[in-house]
Amino acid sequence: MPPEAYTRLADAVAAEGARLKTRPNEYRLCHYLPEWYSLCEAWTPETIVAAKDADFVMLLHGKSWPAYFVKDYVKSLTTQRGSVAQTPEGIAAVVALIEQYRGSVEGGICIRKFEDLLPETEERYFVLDGRPVSRDGEVPALVAEVAQRISSPFFSVDTVFAASGQLRLIELGDGQVSDRKKWSPEQFASMFDSQP
Repeated sequence: MPPEAYTRLADAVAAEGARLKTRPNEYRLCHYLPEWYSLCEAWTPETIVAAKDADFVMLLHGKSWPAYFVKDYVKSLTTQRGSVAQTPEGIAAVVALIEQYRGSVEGGICIRKFEDLLPETEERYFVLDGRPVSRDGEVPALVAEVAQRISSPFFSVDTVFAASGQLRLIELGDGQVSDRKKWSPEQFASMFDSQP
């Protein structure tokens, strides 16, 4: 749900005398990468934000990244082609495919420095009212630190290990629209049962 639609939902709920737990500004903070990036920059790949029709070659002049991971403010390209461009010249083709397969580019484009990540180590955590929660009860220090920096009542934190062994932050998401990934329904529900 784009932030504009979420704001309309919040307004409709408010018109009936109630309030959503997550306010529109909190939703946007976790839903759009550029909103949370500066708060978590130390743990996540270097990122440049651009308009979808930017001159990517000029924008990335002087960057000697091994490759370029391309996504809009929310999602990457999940087709077999994937979201990685080997050169700045290849970024526009990835953007065109995002528009083709997703119908539009949400927000703008995020170009991220490609890192050698181990996808099989990806893990999703949730933060509920400032308390980080994991499937197995173990919360990495990185996730605990993110929980302190992000002001939103319910959001997800995705991490993955780099080939170097370093834990990296991949993305945040609003908890209401994040799927459970590896969490069983029982594990997910227990997070709410244990609320103080």
